[in-house]
Amino acid sequence: MSCPIQSGITKACRDARGGLTTIFVTEWSNISQSTITSASGIITNAATFLTTGKKFWTLEVEMNTANEIENIVPSRTAGTTFYEPNLTYYIPKKQASIAQWVMILAQNDLAYMVKDKNGAYRLLGQQFGMSMEASTAPSGTLMGDQNGYLLVFKGGETYLANEVPSNLITALTTAA
Repeated sequence: MSCPIQSGITKACRDARGGLTTIFVTEWSNISQSTITSASGIITNAATFLTTGKKFWTLEVEMNTANEIENIVPSRTAGTTFYEPNLTYYIPKKQASIAQWVMILAQNDLAYMVKDKNGAYRLLGQQFGMSMEASTAPSGTLMGDQNGYLLVFKGGETYLANEVPSNLITALTTAA
């Protein structure tokens, strides 16, 4: 077989936490693909990999309203494997300024960085971008129901999302 297993996995402590704390977004075209370097699933750049003057915009999310799932999609008959990053998040309170922002997202190919509750950052849509899937803007029925925007994004990549070192975050969220 041409893909040998070369290591095992040691059982970790049961201290992992689910969910996202922060989401960062930019237009996929802002990523300078030729400047990204990685090893073993971790981006190794010493500086930003965004086009000059561009940055990731920060989205603060309410607790327990955002998640990221990577589907692993192998096909034995086609002899292929690809990966589908999926991101879902909720922005509360319907309002005109957010509606305009949502419509801009819907018209773009995007790249996302997410920070999970374990403190890890991952880059979604690095190679081919992500686009909005069917999303909703519920008004709610009861006083305590969601009223806002439930947004869903999906991509297709040739590998799982790379981890982004925390020392790069300031450079990626500040236009240079």
